Amino acid sequence: MTTDTPDFAGWAQAGLPIVAGAAPLGALSLAALAEAATFQRQLPALATLAGGQRKAALTLAHYAVYAVASVLLAPLLIDGVALDSPPDQLGLILDEQGGLAALWVGQFTRVGAVQPAAHAAARALQLVNPIAEQARRAGKVSARGIANITIDALVASSRSCARSAGADADPLVAALIAAGPPWYQPPRPILAQPDAGPPVVFYVPRTCCVLCKQPSEHACPTCPQYPDDAARQQKIIAWLGAMGDDDFRAVTGRARVMHVQRTAIESNN
Repeated sequence: MTTDTPDFAGWAQAGLPIVAGAAPLGALSLAALAEAATFQRQLPALATLAGGQRKAALTLAHYAVYAVASVLLAPLLIDGVALDSPPDQLGLILDEQGGLAALWVGQFTRVGAVQPAAHAAARALQLVNPIAEQARRAGKVSARGIANITIDALVASSRSCARSAGADADPLVAALIAAGPPWYQPPRPILAQPDAGPPVVFYVPRTCCVLCKQPSEHACPTCPQYPDDAARQQKIIAWLGAMGDDDFRAVTGRARVMHVQRTAIESNN
């Protein structure tokens, strides 16, 4: 085991700080979050932020997925390094409102697995599932629903991380799907044309990530509750259109391509 802060490019991809070493004040480990009493204590503050107890419970499950994907899966995808960490050495740092402020990892190991993607997928589910079970109980969610949500989130996080770095997520995604229940249906692909460049593939999950019956103003652009793919494509294009060039590249995996007419006008000037 080590508590040294390594220079993993995968950790640099996380949208939040990753604090390595001794647990900072307020760190909440995945082991603690898997305990019913601890899980329940997080819900009141987060319910106000998320919009009700069910969404709060599902948000905590998403926090756990984010921690596992950022700390353990991203280094495999980007650095080619398989990591493992016990659930009492990996966790969250929440703010006073219950929002996720940072991630924490204490002790971790480098794993020399023969099949690193299969090992990482199995370990990810082992870490997430106890917290998903607490979310299922607190949010009164079906076993099928919570499994769909957590596996969808792990798959989506893997694809997003890999795309932003120009890496290949397919082996890990296949391993995550194989490690899930046999009835799990992975998100289906759709194409969006956000600019004059090649179409970009996005994925529509079978289950809403917070089990909404209809899309809210904060819904993902690929929300399964939109009426059709045309609506999703419009949402994706508007979402990407509002991004700066660096964010566009990170999300799509390529540079933004302006329309030929505008490029020609600018070159003449």
